[in-house]
Order: sequence, then structure tokens, then C-alpha cells
Amino acid sequence: MIKFYTICFFLLIHFFGLAQTCDLINEDMENGSTSNYPVDWYTPGVYVGNIGGNAYSGTYHLGMNSTGDSIVLPTLSCPKQICFYWITSSNLASFTLDIKWSNDNKQTWNNLSTLKPQDSTNITTYRQTCLNLPTQIIGANSDVNILLVMSSRSGGSFFLDDVCVSQGTCNAPIIDSFAFSDYPQGCIMKNNPFSIQVNAYNNLGNVDTNFNGAITLSSNIPGANLTGTTTKNAINGSAIFDNVQFDSSGVFSLKANNDSINAISNTIQIVDFCSSQDTLIVMAYNLLNFPNGKNDCSPNIQIANRQDSLRKILDYIQPDILLVCELNNQTGADLILNSSLNHSGTTKYKRANFVFNSSGFNDLNNGFFYNSEKVNLIMQDEVANSTRDFGHYKVVGNDPNLAIHKDSLILDFFSGHLKAGSSSTDVTRRGNDVDYLRTYVDIKTNGFNIFGGDLNLYTDQEIAYQTLCYSGKYPFYDPIQSEGNWSDNSNFKNTFTQSTRAFGTTAIECGATGGIDDRFDFILISDSVNNSQKIHYINNSYTALGNDGGLFNQSINDLSNNSGVPADILNTLYYMSDHLPVLMKLAINYPGGNVKDGVLENTKFSVDVYPNPTSNSIFVKLDNQSSVKCKLILFNSIGEKIVQVETIQNITPIDLSNYPTGVYVLRIENNNYTTYKRIILK
Repeated sequence: MIKFYTICFFLLIHFFGLAQTCDLINEDMENGSTSNYPVDWYTPGVYVGNIGGNAYSGTYHLGMNSTGDSIVLPTLSCPKQICFYWITSSNLASFTLDIKWSNDNKQTWNNLSTLKPQDSTNITTYRQTCLNLPTQIIGANSDVNILLVMSSRSGGSFFLDDVCVSQGTCNAPIIDSFAFSDYPQGCIMKNNPFSIQVNAYNNLGNVDTNFNGAITLSSNIPGANLTGTTTKNAINGSAIFDNVQFDSSGVFSLKANNDSINAISNTIQIVDFCSSQDTLIVMAYNLLNFPNGKNDCSPNIQIANRQDSLRKILDYIQPDILLVCELNNQTGADLILNSSLNHSGTTKYKRANFVFNSSGFNDLNNGFFYNSEKVNLIMQDEVANSTRDFGHYKVVGNDPNLAIHKDSLILDFFSGHLKAGSSSTDVTRRGNDVDYLRTYVDIKTNGFNIFGGDLNLYTDQEIAYQTLCYSGKYPFYDPIQSEGNWSDNSNFKNTFTQSTRAFGTTAIECGATGGIDDRFDFILISDSVNNSQKIHYINNSYTALGNDGGLFNQSINDLSNNSGVPADILNTLYYMSDHLPVLMKLAINYPGGNVKDGVLENTKFSVDVYPNPTSNSIFVKLDNQSSVKCKLILFNSIGEKIVQVETIQNITPIDLSNYPTGVYVLRIENNNYTTYKRIILK
């Protein structure tokens, strides 16, 4: 007995001499020849011959003897059964013959049966195989093609004769269900149109392309009205609703209806307004006596039109916030705005008013420039001290939903230039000047503070740094947590910003030489910048532009520079200033969701860590979040994870008594939000 393999749904009938009605095809090959195949048969690689009496009836048969040989029968209307007689050239024949069908103009072939004569005996005697086609799947009046293909062969030939295909009575498909597809993606606001598709399926499980009836959408859950174009005629079995909207927020589903057929969609969340994200690129740069330059040293090179050099650097960075120091005058401020930032059709940049220092050194002033598409300046002020004023610039983020939730993101930027020099008098003066800033920050801000400038610090133990980062209501901290004795210390060379020019090079605008060996320029941020859903520092985004971490006492444009910054930018940095600009990125998350009684729902995530500083343990308190389970991960100053626990209640203790004193970072995270706290262990 020959062994046949069939897929589910199909009935295989193997017999001899079964009576048939060959009303679609009755082909005995007798009218064919090697150059005259049966009419409308596609027969690549096969032959029609009369070799050695291998026909079942008459003289001629069809043969295959190579992998890929195949025949495709003429297009048939609703075939029921195919029968054929076959033998092989030898009992040692070994090949695979696949029988397939298609009802999409031969685009897709579906398996009907597989014939492997090598699995049987006595295969040199003709036998008949009959296969029923799946009329319940093909559908009414469908055009069908049938394929026989030798998909593999080790030896022997296959001979085919007396092919018979009978007509069937196919089941007419009936539309019996709708189903939704192409659901709207992302955030969907009330009174904003969205798109969704409804498909009509028949009882055969296929989208019925003949269905062109009307489908109506409505809200299936009370609480909102569905408006827009809610009735559409299907085209080829599908209706696309591209202009429907809910008039209130909530979680709803849709109902699709046509007479007795209906379907319910998955739930769709509608919000009062959608959240949005933005990024701020912050840049602090000592411009070295801009634009006048300096010529009170010898030898010295002066550079004309340095605004063009600055433009090249700013075009490369595209900062959103630019804090500058050593700005000589308003002419310089105007050159930066109108030549270095706003050029070639760009008009988005604005600046704060230019203000001369009231504390002295009135040729070395601060400046503030900003991308007005992202923030707007709402006030500025000067913080006087004994050396040079600190500039204060308060901005508000351009939140597209501000009118709805009325919860502004206010950021306070400070620009400064502390006293240069390494003498004890210079150190004391820097500390005294920072005292003025510390008092001002703690009184005049809400804690979302960023301070950038040339701080001329040699070590983190200077009183100025300690006052900035370890005292007051709103302490600052170093985003890269790289504290220590910076000056001329190769362990910190990846943080260095001065000098861009090596020792022995000719001075430019009387700037410093000596190569990259000091970290004088900083951007510091307050804890609140990282402890908010609204804004956080983007890890690893802080950099001194062009510093590859390998230069030490070398020029920034040294051929060994491996920073990836283009050579022309490195050369421009060399000639523009003796300082490198420092950069960092801040991610802004403007809130989205629903407003109830003027309060934004589901956005509160307040974390308090106390006591901080501590000498023993800390307690992590999640205010009003008893149902929120968070993961608490503590890192030491070199980034090693030393503690990981999960909160099980509102207040979770962490014992630090076995760890050395220093600065630690606590990460608090759940599925939706991550925030950080700096911990000081004394």
C-alpha cells in the first residue's frame, strides 16, 4: 500500500478503478506530444511521451524526472476532486511530489497532499490517487489552480496519466462577524480625531472582499459621546473610520454594527491631554574677552571676527541654553545673538539684557542666550559679590498643555566667573563670593537650579565648592560625580577644560597656555533637577567639548585627539578661547493625563530621604504612595551597586553603618518612573 501524507481538512482517497465525473478536466494525454502539451497546462520541465508503454491508457503519458519539474492545471471554478493515475520508472525511485492548490491567482500555494513513492512497494504498476479539495475553505465560484511539483529527487521518474477533475458545489460564504484592527497608537486626547478599522469576516474566516455594506460605530460604554463620521460603507470588506473622537476622557470601547452583526473593540484610553517630551542642551563657555580680545602680552596673536569662530562651534552643538562669561559689552552680546546664533534664516534664539558687572571687572560680564522655541525668559537678576556678579535667569518651559494643567516648569539658571588664582587669598575670595550666591539661591528659587561658568576651582575641598554642593536648602551637585583634587591630576583629565593651548605655543588674545590640565569650567545642578517627573539629567551627556579623556598638557587640536569631534571644530576651539565649553543634556517630561478639580491625576510621586547627610541609616519615604512598590538601588562614588531593596511600605530604612563616608547615589524606580537622590554619609 502506498503511504500518503495529507494536511488537516483534506480527505485523501486511494483506490483503483473508481467511477468519476470528469466535468472540469478529463485529460488522457493522447492529444499531446513532446511539443504539444495539453491546452492551458503550464508544464515547465515536464514532457509528454510514449516511452515503453508507460501510459495507463492509450499511448501517451506525462513525465517528470528532475527536481522542480511541475505542472499547473488550467484555472478551475470550484473543483471538488482531482484523480490521476501514476507509476514510477523503477521500484528504486525516490522523490517527493507535492500537490498544492491556490485561490488567489497562484500568489499563495496551500498544501493538499505529499506523495513519496519510496515509502511503498510495487510502484511500477499504475494506481489511482484521488484528493478532495477543501470547498468549505475555497468558497463559492472561486477560481482555483492545482499544482503538482517534484520538490526533491534522488532517482527515478514519475509518470502521470488520465487526470480527472470533478465539479463541486462550493459553500457560498456568509458575513457573520466584524473585527476591529489598526487601533490608534500612542496618546489619544478627547475631542481629537483618531482612526480605526472594522473588517467584515465570512463564515470561512476570511475578510469578505465582496462586502460593501454600511457599518456604524458608537460608544459601547456610557460616559462619552462618539462624534465625527461614525457611519462608513465598507470597501472590499473593510471600513476605515478616520475622523471619530470622544468628547470626554476615560476608558471606553467601541461598538461596530450592521443589522444583526456587531462587534466590540478592545478598550481605548482617552485623556484630557497628552504628555510630551523635550531635551535641553545646556552649554557654559568662557569666551576669553569677547569680542574685544586682549593685547597686553607679547608675543600675542589676535583673531579678527571671532563671532564667526563661535558660530561654527554653536552650529555644531545647537545649544538651547548658552551661559557665557568674559563678555565685554553689549556689542558682543549682539554679535553672539545676530551673527553666531541667528543666521541663515534662524530666528529662534533670544537673549537676556546685557548687564555690566556691578562688583567690578566690568569688561568681564555674563551673558544668557536661549532657544525661544523651548523656553522663555521671565525674569533676570544680578547677584552682587566682591569680584564679579552672578547672573540669574529664570525661564519657563514651553509646555504645549500649560493652559490645561497650569503646572509650569520653572528653571533658574545662574552664570558666574569666580576669582582666578591658587593663593589662599584667591581661595577665600571664591568662598566669600559663593556665600552670596548660596543665600540668594535658597531664598529666590524653587530648587530647580543650574549653575554654569568658569569657577576656577582646584579641588572639591575648596570652601566655594563645599558651600555650593554641601550646604543650604538647595545644594548643587556634580552630574558626573567626579570630585577630588583636579588640578594637574591625570586621573581627572577627562574633565579638564583649560587650557586649549599647550605650553610653548604663542598666546592668543593673551589667553593661558599649558595644555589641558585643569577643570575650571562646570555645570552644576540641584537635586531637584533629578528629583522630579518633569526634568532630569541625561546620563553620560555631560562633556567638555573635544576632550577625549586622553589629552594631558596637550593642545585640544593635537593630532592624537580621539574625541570624534571634527578636526575643523577642534581647530576652532583652539583659536576661539583658552577654555573648552562644557555641555550637558536635560530631559523634560511635560505631564499628560486627566485633570480633576484642577489637579492632575496619577502624576504624584514625591520621595523624601532623611536624614541627609547621615552617619548611620537613611529612611526613604514615599508620600501618599502606599500602593506603589519601588526598587531602591544605592551606588557608591565609582558606580558600584552596593544595596538593592524593594519598598514594602511608605517608609523603608537602609542601613549604611558598614560603608565608608562619602557621596552615594540612591536610585528610586518603579515601572513608570525613575528618580535619583544624592546621599552624603559622614
